[in-house]
Amino acid sequence: MSLYRQVCGKEQLLLLMADAAFAAHRLPHTFPPGWRAQLELLCRLQWSIYRRHPWLAQVISLTRPLMAPHAVAHTEWALRALAGHGLDQHDQLHLVAALTNHVRGTAVNLDREAEAEQDTGLTDDEWMVAQADVLTALLAAGEFPQLARLTRSAVDLNVESLFEFGLQRLLDGVAALLRR
Repeated sequence: MSLYRQVCGKEQLLLLMADAAFAAHRLPHTFPPGWRAQLELLCRLQWSIYRRHPWLAQVISLTRPLMAPHAVAHTEWALRALAGHGLDQHDQLHLVAALTNHVRGTAVNLDREAEAEQDTGLTDDEWMVAQADVLTALLAAGEFPQLARLTRSAVDLNVESLFEFGLQRLLDGVAALLRR
């Protein structure tokens, strides 16, 4: 409780903690060439911040953004990457929000996965192996033929692959929008 003598309350404390997390992972001073490389670098940096601070994904909001200078710098970086490509302000801001939300939305799972691993003592892969009989029984009824087809192949689905796949598809979508 003595901490609250230094800050006005929980919201200010979270703001300061979030700003410190973003400050610890500074944006480069120079831009790589091309909008895609710039946005990809930004998203990967944000992903690394969430990997290091999984709690952060729970406190970030798109509609009520944190007024933390180091977090706001990420929005500025992304807008600068999209500037001069013929997009209006609405599209620019919505693209930045979509990319940010992809990273944050995927990162929301990091904290839950860490808790589950701590609670069970099993990694995600070990947990899936332990659930094999349950999944086999569920799929044996034939109600889920598409899922059954997928589970017969070696599909690796984890937060890293979800992040990477989603990021590339979003950037492909930005490329298509810029070509219009």
